[in-house]
This record gives sequence, C-alpha cells and structure tokens, in this order.
Amino acid sequence: MRRTDAAAPDTTTTDTGSLSVIRSTPDDPAGSGFEIYIAIDASGQVFAYNGHVDLGTGIRTALTQIVAEELDVALDRVAMVLGDTTKTPNQGPTIASETIQITAVPLRNAAAQARQYLLARAAEQLDQPRDSLSIEDGLIRAQNNHSVSYAELVAGKTVRLELDRREGRRLLQNRRPRDPAP
Repeated sequence: MRRTDAAAPDTTTTDTGSLSVIRSTPDDPAGSGFEIYIAIDASGQVFAYNGHVDLGTGIRTALTQIVAEELDVALDRVAMVLGDTTKTPNQGPTIASETIQITAVPLRNAAAQARQYLLARAAEQLDQPRDSLSIEDGLIRAQNNHSVSYAELVAGKTVRLELDRREGRRLLQNRRPRDPAP
C-alpha cells in the first residue's frame, strides 16, 4: 500500500486495537466530539492527520518525516491523510507557506505524546526502566534484548490520549526528497 493511498482507520469503533492522540471538540457540528492527529493501529501502521492539502509545496513529505522521526518508524509506515474534511482536524484554509509553521506543531506534539505513552507501556510490560529502552522502527527494545512492538502494545486496546501541547520533541534527522507535486 502506498502511503498516499492509505485509507484512514475508523479509530472510533475498533476491536483489534488502536492508539489515537486527539483534541476534544465539544462544539463539533459533525458530532464526533474529537479530532484525530495520530493513530496507530494493531498492525503498527501509523496514520497522521492534517487539515491542509499539498499544493505542491511538499507538505506531505515534510509532515511524514516529522511524524516518522518522532515515532522512530520508517517513512513508509506513516500514512499521511491530508485535507479530508471527514477525517482530519479543522485547521482552517491551506496557506502553503504556513502549513509547516502552524499545523505541523500539534501533529508533532501528538506523535511525541504517542511515543512517550508507548515507551511507558513498554517499560511496564518489559519490567525495565523507561530510560533504558531504545526504539527502532516501532520496536521498543530493552538492554536485556527483550522487546515489544507498537503493534503489540496497542493490540486489543482502544486508547485515546488528549493532545498535550507540552510533550517533548526530538530533532528531525530523516532526510528524504519531497514527493512530486500533485
């Protein structure tokens, strides 16, 4: 499945499990009551949601890199859902030069928050100190070589975390040429 063709999961009713980072929207006319920024399903696939569209500025690539770096997963494991008004946060009109500066911030915070949550759950499951764990492509490994994947940590559970804008972020290190303009 190509990253750009991925169907967004329904994280409101799942029995296989998912982790979502959301922002509550009690006045939402659609009635869902929340907007999703990040979702990780029981297969370990990451879905990232942004309300803007790519007008040829490369935001799909840039936002994918931001999310992949924060979660420490391969770029092709991130499905970026852009501008779908039934699935993405209402972030106002697309203003190409402002997408990264403005709408990437909550997306990056959501990915960082999901990472911290998954690290905490892995520390509990592996019975290891959180700071002794490392992550590589969605696999959390302890120094004793025991490991658990993101998929295993969310399987069978539906977890929704309210977006916390204060989560710590990492420095972007993944480099990739941007996707061609649509």
